[in-house]
Amino acid sequence: MFGLFGKKKAAFDLAEGNRHVAPGLALLETGQGAELAALYAGLAPADRMHFLDGLGQLSEIGAPLPALGEHPALYAIAGALHYVWAHRLRGFATADRTSQAQ
Repeated sequence: MFGLFGKKKAAFDLAEGNRHVAPGLALLETGQGAELAALYAGLAPADRMHFLDGLGQLSEIGAPLPALGEHPALYAIAGALHYVWAHRLRGFATADRTSQAQ
């Protein structure tokens, strides 16, 4: 009925459809810090948050980061990646609901 049954569900997109995450991930993996920061700096403020969240969700936890001195925006990128990686490791609950066993 109405084409709802028998359809394959779409895969969950950790990047939330943000088209900037894939090129950003490639820049992160190849160590192109200045280019990654320029991509980040060129985004609207609301898009920056989604970009950083997607980058943190899809990148390898603890991946090597470019040198922070390459661009001022790399400090924000590094901080956000560490924040998202921490949540991926410990869970997304509040601090009183997480434990070392996670």
